Amino acid sequence: MNFIRRVLMVLGIAGAAGAILRLKGRSVHTTRQGGWKPLQLPSDK
Repeated sequence: MNFIRRVLMVLGIAGAAGAILRLKGRSVHTTRQGGWKPLQLPSDK
């Protein structure tokens, strides 16, 4: 029974740490870079 409690405690701590790292990794300000640009074909005259 003591082993099960320790396993559940370790899993809970690992889950909490993962959630904190995931939330900390999110950026509040998202930058809009890249995306589609209009295609300009070379004019051969």
